[in-house]
Amino acid sequence: MVSVPLQEYLFLSHFSILSDQKFSKLLSIYGDFKSIVSATPQELVSHGVNSGVAGQFKSAHRLAISNSDVQKTLEWSHLEGNFIVCYEDIRYPQRLKEIDHAPPLLYVRGNPDLLNTDQIAIVGSRKASPYGLSIAFQLAKQTSASQLTVTSGLARGIDRRAHEGALEESGQTIAVIGSGIDRCYPTENRRLKREIEISGAVVSEFPLGSPPLAHHFPRRNRIISGLSIGVLVVEAATRSGSLISARLAMEQNREVFAVPGQLSNPQSAGCHQLIKQGAKLVESVVDIIEEFPQLEIKSAEQSKKDAIKVKNNGPETQGFGNISDDSTQKKILTALKCQPCLLDTLVLETNLNIGDLIESLLELEYQGSISLESGRYYYCGI
Repeated sequence: MVSVPLQEYLFLSHFSILSDQKFSKLLSIYGDFKSIVSATPQELVSHGVNSGVAGQFKSAHRLAISNSDVQKTLEWSHLEGNFIVCYEDIRYPQRLKEIDHAPPLLYVRGNPDLLNTDQIAIVGSRKASPYGLSIAFQLAKQTSASQLTVTSGLARGIDRRAHEGALEESGQTIAVIGSGIDRCYPTENRRLKREIEISGAVVSEFPLGSPPLAHHFPRRNRIISGLSIGVLVVEAATRSGSLISARLAMEQNREVFAVPGQLSNPQSAGCHQLIKQGAKLVESVVDIIEEFPQLEIKSAEQSKKDAIKVKNNGPETQGFGNISDDSTQKKILTALKCQPCLLDTLVLETNLNIGDLIESLLELEYQGSISLESGRYYYCGI
């Protein structure tokens, strides 16, 4: 940590009429907070600061002490597990300083040391298919096993499964949210947010109490990509917000990866578009790791033992736990690994009678190995 006047820092970055983007620009120009407040009003005006706002810099201490929002935020930061990480703090992520308009400060719940770990962002559709959810979980789990932190946005769908996959492995995952850190959106992810706060970190650039406004999420996305060495898109439609993350990653000189999907699935169209534009097609976590030979990541040989392959719109055939090779369930899972199927198609693919087939489908659905959606059965993993 560094010694900065946190009251004044909070006031000028979030509670004065100076925008945080403008404050971020001043930090990039002057290098540190002390130099900003030491600048003359004329100098500040020359850098685009309104003359009335420039005068507030000299009165920042007095104004901060009398500002109730600043005082509430300071009280929050004194609670266990809560941190305010300023731009000059040694815990502030170095990679984030490389991007345009880096946030002047971050609110953190959990472990702030994770901010400077090597991270892979895993993002995708909120309305993901069972296939996409399964792939996101498995790739996140394997990424975590490779000693990389999994970063995402705590949204429904792919984000949620990415966090859950990392939590099942090492627990090192970062959730960057588009509201104040004391709020949770969507609300059904409240328990997941608490789990991440315990073993990972939840991060926000927005003041306490900030609602999840629509324009917050593109700003959140720049942090997700800025923290990471690469961004993996699992499922995304052509107008998905995940493509914003991918575009930002390219602008920030980060690696971009994409998982292919079914040609008939509109949620895969964005990934296919990214691959056409030069994103690396991911068939396993090894495809990600090999792009970073300079990092001390688990060896490719070790990772290959656990790799999740994507082939013919599903993971390569692997063992099905305790299910015997000649069982009815094995025939069903083998068919569904290739592609989602209607019931009639499964009858033809498995050559099973309808009674046995339905009984096994119900058992597999109860186990969570498959799911039924819009009349089609999907493989979800064992």
